[in-house]
Amino acid sequence: MSRLFLFIMVSLFLIAKLQAQCIKGYVFDESHRPIEYANALLLLQSDSSFVEGTITDANGHFSFGNRVDTEGYILKVSYVSYIDKYVEIHTNSKIDSIILHPDNIELNEVIVRGNKKIVSKNNYGISANIENSYLSHTGNANDVLSHLPLFVEKEDGIQILGKGKPVIYIDNRLVKDESELERLSSNSIKHIDIITKPGSEYSSSVKAVVKIYTIRTKNRGFEINMQSYVNMRERTSEYFGGELRYNYNGLNVFINGDFLDNRRDYERRTAYTTKQSETSYRGDVSSNGQNAHVSGGISYDWKQHSWGVRYEYATVPSNKEQQNLNVDDSNLFYTTKSKFQNESNSQYINAYYNGKIAAWLTEFNFDYSRGLFDKLSNINESHKTNPIVYTTKDSYNLLAAQWKFNRHFKENAINFGAEYHRTTLNSVQQMLQKNDEKELSDVDNINKQLLAAVFADYNHEWEHMSLIAGVRLEHTRFDYYEHGRKIQEQSKKYTTLLPYLTFNYDLGNIEAGLSLREYIERPSYASLGNVTTYTSSKTRWQGNPYLESTQTFDINMDLMYRELMVSLGAQFIKNGIFEVNQSSSEDESILIVKPINLPKYNCYYLDASYSFHCGIWHPILNASVQYQNLKYGINQEKYNKPLGEFFINNRFSFKRDWNIWLSFGYRINGNYATGYTYGYKNLGLTISKSFFNKALLLKLDCRDILNTGREKIKVETNNLLMMDSSIGNTRAIKFSITYKFKSLSDKFKGRGTSQDEIARLKRVLY
Repeated sequence: MSRLFLFIMVSLFLIAKLQAQCIKGYVFDESHRPIEYANALLLLQSDSSFVEGTITDANGHFSFGNRVDTEGYILKVSYVSYIDKYVEIHTNSKIDSIILHPDNIELNEVIVRGNKKIVSKNNYGISANIENSYLSHTGNANDVLSHLPLFVEKEDGIQILGKGKPVIYIDNRLVKDESELERLSSNSIKHIDIITKPGSEYSSSVKAVVKIYTIRTKNRGFEINMQSYVNMRERTSEYFGGELRYNYNGLNVFINGDFLDNRRDYERRTAYTTKQSETSYRGDVSSNGQNAHVSGGISYDWKQHSWGVRYEYATVPSNKEQQNLNVDDSNLFYTTKSKFQNESNSQYINAYYNGKIAAWLTEFNFDYSRGLFDKLSNINESHKTNPIVYTTKDSYNLLAAQWKFNRHFKENAINFGAEYHRTTLNSVQQMLQKNDEKELSDVDNINKQLLAAVFADYNHEWEHMSLIAGVRLEHTRFDYYEHGRKIQEQSKKYTTLLPYLTFNYDLGNIEAGLSLREYIERPSYASLGNVTTYTSSKTRWQGNPYLESTQTFDINMDLMYRELMVSLGAQFIKNGIFEVNQSSSEDESILIVKPINLPKYNCYYLDASYSFHCGIWHPILNASVQYQNLKYGINQEKYNKPLGEFFINNRFSFKRDWNIWLSFGYRINGNYATGYTYGYKNLGLTISKSFFNKALLLKLDCRDILNTGREKIKVETNNLLMMDSSIGNTRAIKFSITYKFKSLSDKFKGRGTSQDEIARLKRVLY
């Protein structure tokens, strides 16, 4: 296999060498920073007619292949708010770098009509040109993403086929609150990079990255953006958000905030089967939650340096859930009423510095976050004398820093750096009333984690090929304490080497790639706690301090031909984490739901996306199929039924800024880990219209019109069964209003480095 692979690589290299010469180079600004998505046009010297066009990548690099010779051409390089650059091309001429200088002339908006190609492949995934395309009229950044290939919109947000939820950046600034996507107008977006092969600089658990770049503008002064929407389900929910920004030369000051009053209802239908009993729960669940967020910051650009600091405060002043259920416990009937009330708040500070040291570009990011979570649970069951009342309190501190250096020259680029994280979480559970529950008790545990990592990437490009090789070395120390005493057998130390390799080949209309990468997914801190939660009279949820991190080695091949994209891969999974059913050691009639490490298994997947145009109809079709060979349980049950998802998003284009989208999603029956889904169907409709030169946007969004978006789920392990067929809570009609007084670019460049840890602290934050 190794000889065959080497033969194929050498053959492709020789074909590329023999086939054509290449015109290539780099584009920089006056500070020698790479300019992404600058336009590079190849023109004939004789009459300046257009020959070929391309755009620069993240390193400012561009290339033209398929030239028998390089004589008689003119290269034109342009970028918004910069002076165009013209370079004469001669045989064997080399273009190492092109410097663009700022243009002080203000440009008016130019509208281009037509169906230009939006999506193209790059070394790390795909890119989408949004400016002057039909997607620039969709509404906001969230709408743009949901109408791109490979993206699907689900109940918990935007996801990428086969990759899950991506990490999102806007102008290289980490997005921690997805409401920012709602505030960013679609006509402010220049282009989007979808990185499906993230390099070693990203956290070891990151499977996809989305980088949104806004249109550069010379505007100075104030900008005000406001948004509001009403979400109508069984009850209405309201959202209000706004942003104030001031730009002057290199100074950027901003403040923004939002408030959401969220009300949701659904009918719970859950059944459990143990060795001793069959129990079903059916009834209404109602929740009322309020979320508020405010952030502000300042940044300043001076010559070759940029620095800034950002502060965010998020709070859940009130989040209540009430369940009124009827229980059938092996023909014993009773009712149960449960009330859960929690509140939380968190603070986050990000500071950054970007600059040039000698010939190297450097980035430094520092994050600090702290938060509190407090929950009161009160469960009353008609067949029991005393209610079950207890509190859960969490407090955490998080500190993280990353320093990165990069340099690119000719066909090479080098990127290396180091990262450090320190997290402390204290979880306390206190029973407020005596009860007969043996599983429930007072808990006081502390999780401490130190993570240090170094990483390096090397990028080399030929005429039609590119090779990216990288490595990430992580050392983690995890200490677990109960009632102030360190538990040695539950504390861990480990060092992991994570390789990364990507090979890309470009032959005009056909672009192909091969990548290999290893991921680490660490369990959430809630899962690592030694806490037992009372979920119903016959079920408990229990943490597992012995959990180990999941290691996944991923081999992926992708192909892009015109508007068709196909990705084929295999994942070799070790210590996969999933919740399974176990019997209680105290009472076999009680079912314990507990996260565990599954045995080794493989998962094979195929993702595909295709788009085309037919008159006013412009559909995008996405499909994903996966198969796993998992065996687990006392009797080694097989969990290997293939799982498939299919989505079609139809755009109908009309004049005068009217947009209509009709979407449909469908999932077939199949296994994911030890879970089994019976699938779902989802039909949605969106209508939008902009006014006053796109300053005002009105949008009507109807989600899950048929109210079939909730999927029936079964988890059957160790001869114990949980079945959930709850209904409702997915159909919604959302009407939103967005008004932009003025458009200014966001100058804050803080990337942040703690997104992975923040996700693991999700219970604390949300």
